[in-house]
Amino acid sequence: MAVIPVEVWQLVRDEQGHDYILLRDEQERLLSIAIGMCEAASIMIRISPSLNQFFPRRPLCHDLMQAVLEKRHAKLEKVVIDNMVNGTYYATLYITVPGGEELIDARPSDAIALLVRVGAPLFVDGEIMDEHAFFPGQSEDEGEQYFGDGFI
Repeated sequence: MAVIPVEVWQLVRDEQGHDYILLRDEQERLLSIAIGMCEAASIMIRISPSLNQFFPRRPLCHDLMQAVLEKRHAKLEKVVIDNMVNGTYYATLYITVPGGEELIDARPSDAIALLVRVGAPLFVDGEIMDEHAFFPGQSEDEGEQYFGDGFI
């Protein structure tokens, strides 16, 4: 499986109030993944630290996941969004632990919330990117929707 490096580009909310994370590759293609409100907030406070003042000072679940990895001397090496079934994306966490590597199934939103905390790289399966990515100003449905200025 060929994977393509992507970056977390933007968090957006559509007209119906649904949250999405937009991932961008080197060709400027975007992949839109629907995420929950809590995961969007968890990601946003890490990519926009000025928002921390609006959230509890106690650790969120993704902070807890980071702490557990650190206490176990484990490291998140990368996240790969590697499958899509019935409109739902799937991700795999690649974690090195003492003695080897572990692969853990995860929701992309949780995986991304963790990786923005630890600085791990993010990849998308090339076939998924080729099939579902779009360019800014277009959607997966030939330009019917625009994700331009919609920061959450």
